[in-house]
Amino acid sequence: MRIFAVAAALLFVTPAAAEQVFFRGTLNFTSTSNCAYQTVGSHYGSMYAPRLIGDNGEHAVITLFSDLNAAALDLADYEFSKTLRTVTVTGIGAAAYTSTAKVSVYSRSPATMTTATRFVLLKGYIQSPWDDPGINGVKCKVGFEAAYTRN
Repeated sequence: MRIFAVAAALLFVTPAAAEQVFFRGTLNFTSTSNCAYQTVGSHYGSMYAPRLIGDNGEHAVITLFSDLNAAALDLADYEFSKTLRTVTVTGIGAAAYTSTAKVSVYSRSPATMTTATRFVLLKGYIQSPWDDPGINGVKCKVGFEAAYTRN
């Protein structure tokens, strides 16, 4: 009888479903260069979704949100890295918009992530954030630091 009970219980056990892995925290601008509108110390709520961790798809995403606007920086087919890559920006402020920017992450801790990772620190650059036109034809570039915890 015990064998039957164990066998029956095993029939109803399903593997744990994969889950999407998101981290929430804050992102701060730590430097600016040739920016018309960005300032050091700008502070945003932020979410980070790494590519291909758990049930996450082929995109890596960093979001920025404040009281007045929000934007998702979506990098298709890659994880953020030292390489400055073009991201699709989908945002809302006075109106919804779509544009592009470039993002690089030169430091991520931990360097290797799993579904068990609880905290993440990112340091990197965003070129042309919030559609900043730059100054005298030179593109705006901001440095950022972000700290996240698993939701």
